Amino acid sequence: MPIILDIDQAKVLRRKKRIKRLQPVKSPVQAERDLRIRTEQLWARVIFPSLERIKTAIDSGMGQEQLANLLEYELNQAQWAYGAETGEIVDMWRLAVDRRTRAKLNAALGKSLGIDITAVLDEPEVAEALSMGAWEAEQLIVTMPTKVMGDVADAVMKNMRGVPLPEGRNLMEQIDFLGTRSKKWAKFIARDQTAKLTSVLNQTRQQALGVEDYVWRTVQDNRVVGNPFGNYPIGNDKHGNHYMMEGVTCKWGDVTVYSTDDGKTWKKRTSEMPKDTPGNQIQCRCTAAGIMDLDKILERALLQ
Repeated sequence: MPIILDIDQAKVLRRKKRIKRLQPVKSPVQAERDLRIRTEQLWARVIFPSLERIKTAIDSGMGQEQLANLLEYELNQAQWAYGAETGEIVDMWRLAVDRRTRAKLNAALGKSLGIDITAVLDEPEVAEALSMGAWEAEQLIVTMPTKVMGDVADAVMKNMRGVPLPEGRNLMEQIDFLGTRSKKWAKFIARDQTAKLTSVLNQTRQQALGVEDYVWRTVQDNRVVGNPFGNYPIGNDKHGNHYMMEGVTCKWGDVTVYSTDDGKTWKKRTSEMPKDTPGNQIQCRCTAAGIMDLDKILERALLQ
């Protein structure tokens, strides 16, 4: 979809500084919080009581065959419950992320440009990005029962064969550990998927506006991967070194290049640098400040 401007809007843009930097759109905290709460509530309604019933059966001395049947039954019931509720949970979340990121970008555009060009914020590519983001989040949530019940079944079988469980835990302790870990997944999924969806929506909308370059921004705290004085001083395969990316100019759609200090020369990134865009790695909190070239916007625009 082209950018549609009236004559007065075009005049406003021609009088402005040719290059504008957009305020980064951060991952919406409320949408992340709501997804976490709803996923934790689903866990409390389905997985927790299921694990308690399994522990009660084990404590009562239930036989191996009966216990295997119980594990299969609990898995089927949990899968059904998650399948029935996850779609609605994810739909509410993705709409909240979409509304918030659209509003934030609209506000940033209004501040930078002084005109309203929101027509490009709902391109078909945005709907596709929302659909793919929702699918990934839904798969992570809906498969939680399969993973935790599979781990419980594995612990039960190892215990029956006399195989020691991790860290010297007995069977009941191991089931409690697995339950607690599965509940923590809700927080991980909410934070990770909200950041990823925000990242994809920002990229999609910025590129629809004709934005080709962006400045990589970190939150500049001790949790930034690669910060030599922080919690994670060495970059890793999942993140790369985000600390060294602060203030670096990158190109959308080409994660192999970045700008040198003069802002003109482009070269390949080093192996230490991340191989993806801000916010799109596991638990990444980085953002992208788009660089708008007003001449390119005017070139793309249809004047009414």
